[in-house]
Parts: sequence; C-alpha cells; structure tokens
Amino acid sequence: MTRSKPLISVVVPSYNDKPIIMPFYEAIRKVLDSTDQFDYEIIYVDDGSSDGSQETLAAIAEQDPRVTYIELFRNFGQQRALFAGMSKSKGDYVVTLDGDYQYDPEAILQLVSAMGGQYDMASGIRVKRTGSFLEKWSSRLGNYIIRRILGIAIQDFGSVKAFSRTLVSKILNLRHSYSDVYPTALSLHPSLVEVLVDHKERYHGRSHWNIWMRFRIYLDLYIAYGNDEFSLPFRFGALVTVSGIGLLFFSFAYKTFLGHEATYAQLGIMSILWTLIGVFFAFWSLVMSFLVRIYKQNAWGEPYLIRRIVAKGGDVSDEGS
Repeated sequence: MTRSKPLISVVVPSYNDKPIIMPFYEAIRKVLDSTDQFDYEIIYVDDGSSDGSQETLAAIAEQDPRVTYIELFRNFGQQRALFAGMSKSKGDYVVTLDGDYQYDPEAILQLVSAMGGQYDMASGIRVKRTGSFLEKWSSRLGNYIIRRILGIAIQDFGSVKAFSRTLVSKILNLRHSYSDVYPTALSLHPSLVEVLVDHKERYHGRSHWNIWMRFRIYLDLYIAYGNDEFSLPFRFGALVTVSGIGLLFFSFAYKTFLGHEATYAQLGIMSILWTLIGVFFAFWSLVMSFLVRIYKQNAWGEPYLIRRIVAKGGDVSDEGS
C-alpha cells in the first residue's frame, strides 16, 4: 500500500512515568497534528512500570487509532524497550523519544526534516542540558569512551535519535546479537546528521541511569564492537614475562661473575614473581578472549519478552519477540 505522505513512527519507552504520560502524549499530538507533511503513529513501550502506567497507556491506545501500546513482561531496560517498539513500527522515519518529557516534541520534526532523504540517522545535541554536575560529567566521559570504541565522531550519544526505515531494518536484524539500539546503529556506520535540540528540566521523578548501568553499557560496547578485545593485557603480560625471564638470566649472571649470593637470591625471587605476574596476565587475557566469543554468541539471546499489545479495538496477544 502506497502512502500519500511519509509516516513517522515515534517510539516512546516508558518506566514509572504515570504523572507525565498524558501531558506528554498531548504535546506530541499537538506538534504532529500541526504539520500536513507527515502522517504519524506513536508506539509506547512500558518497561515493567510499578506505578500503574499500564492502565493509562492502554486507555490511550484503545481510544487513539494512531497509538500502539506494548507491555513488556518485566523491566528489560530502555534500549531493549526500544528494540520492542521499533519491531512494531511501520514508519519511513522512526524517532526514539524518552518518556520523561525532557525533550520538546518539536525535536521529532527537527530530526526528520534534517534527515530528508539524504541521511540514515539524525542525532540530537542537547543544548543547555539540565541535570546534576555528576550526570553531565559522566555523560561527557561516556561520550568520549563511546567515540573511542566505535570510532565515530558523535557529540551526544544519549540524546534523542531518528532513523530511516532502511537503517531500522538493519538494526532489527541484529537485535538478538547486540544489547543496545544506539551502538548497534552506529556500528553500521550510517550517514549521520546532528541537530541542536532543547533539553528541559525533568517534570517528574529522577533519572534511571546509575553508575552500574553506565559501566555495563561501556563493557557491552567494548565486547561487542571493540576490535582488539583483550590484546592490550596480553601484550602487557607477554612483555612482563619476557622481562622477568631476562631478569632471571641477569641474576644468574650476577652470581656467576660477581659472586654476590644475597643479591642473587633477591633478584632471583623478584624475577620469578615478575615472570609469574606476566604469565598470569597473558593467560587471563587468552581465557577472557575465549569467554567473550561465547558471550557474544549466547549472552544477549532474546532481548525482550512482550506481555501484550494494545491498539484500538482491544488487546492483541503476543507471546514474545
């Protein structure tokens, strides 16, 4: 079926956002109803909320034919929720928008307009970013780490994003292999445009990100997309081993030619310990490289499990994806 206008799919992962669901939904509708250039659909994904968000989202989906509501069995994390939402999207453009209402819905049209037909992906750059000093600092550090791992000059990794249908199809083909949408997309080296977007104070609640979540995503990125894996500790271990063996020979020569027994014993013990440290690092890096290969094949598996899908006309059962 040929559409008269391009379709925008807005995928909104939601977790304990009940107080702001309705005002955010109405704001999205107001912006997208204001343009006659695009048709749109909104896909909400509840990521295991415990505040009753499910009833609010299901009610919206039952009343608005442009809204689809996906309820996950439990909390799988924001990025897995995005995979779920993208898998049900139909748009020529897919925009991922956090459910915390820190982005004005105008960002949807900004990103899509910037993409046009030229780019596979548009990424927002948050101006006047809100949040604590620690959140801003950790985000800047994270952006630096991610740029180094992926080898892509993207200024704001965690900001709002838009994707072409072609890129979404490629991302979904990899959803059982990798854990996060954004690094999966960037690993495909899409043509990319960056757009300045406003970032607002949080209306409700607090950020769900913590140090462990950030560490986990950096570890996943390194394992999934890094090229050298554990070659650096292996090289270090090999160098230490060789230098330890060299020190052992030096201590033996020291005793043979200079006859200092005490110094020989001290150097000998030091060289043996040094060699053992090197062997440990080299052996550890080999074992970890082997485990990483297994991890890549098996660790992520099914990225999410859907409990139900609600659209106008009632529930649509879905046993998972």
